[in-house]
Amino acid sequence: MSATNEILVGIDIVEIDRFERLIKKYPKVIQRLFTKKEQKIGHQSKAQIARLAARFAAKEAMMKVLGVGLWAVDFTDIEIIVTENKKPAINLNGRAKKLAEQLIKGSPSVSLSHSLNIAAATVVARKKS
Repeated sequence: MSATNEILVGIDIVEIDRFERLIKKYPKVIQRLFTKKEQKIGHQSKAQIARLAARFAAKEAMMKVLGVGLWAVDFTDIEIIVTENKKPAINLNGRAKKLAEQLIKGSPSVSLSHSLNIAAATVVARKKS
């Protein structure tokens, strides 16, 4: 496969109960992990926690696409939004945006999923030649 056709893939899973315990023990972690827009999802109900956990998984998956480890970019530099047609999408800012501009062509695609126990996300992007 030539470099112009190389696909970058990141995947991550999060145990929802473990994520819930984290945010209950350290409530301020929400501000470090999520933008103000993402925080509006809330974290009171199990469904809200599952949606945040899926977004957290997407942020980690995006970091894998960028080839960086945790905290190499701010979690808030990767924002998971919902488009007008109800599709999840990624907004990048700061260091994450700079890395993406160097590494990927176009916008990355993201897919989110969750069950009662697990949240998961996959990010796919085309590598620049």
